[in-house]
Amino acid sequence: MSESNTSSLSFEQDFTEAISEYSSSGRVCQFFGILSFVIAFFSAIYAIAGMLSTAWAWASAISLFISGVSLIVLGAIATEQRKQTALLALQSLELQIRAKKCISGAGSR
Repeated sequence: MSESNTSSLSFEQDFTEAISEYSSSGRVCQFFGILSFVIAFFSAIYAIAGMLSTAWAWASAISLFISGVSLIVLGAIATEQRKQTALLALQSLELQIRAKKCISGAGSR
């Protein structure tokens, strides 16, 4: 296999790995955000059923909903930032490899 094919396959594999990067702290934030949604849902159900103090149940449901949204967004931002960092590092590496090939090709003339 020629060097360009090997380089191309390596780049494709590295690109696939960079796209599939995730942030474990981002996943934890998303998990707790979803958990906040679930608790908010049950608080709202308890408020509708009248099992808890209505004002307390609605206040907790609304605050948990807002904090859940914030946590999910924060987790998504962390994961996307990790992917972008991996893609930029891959792009920088690929540009360095191409620059070295151009320099070595120009030097051999």
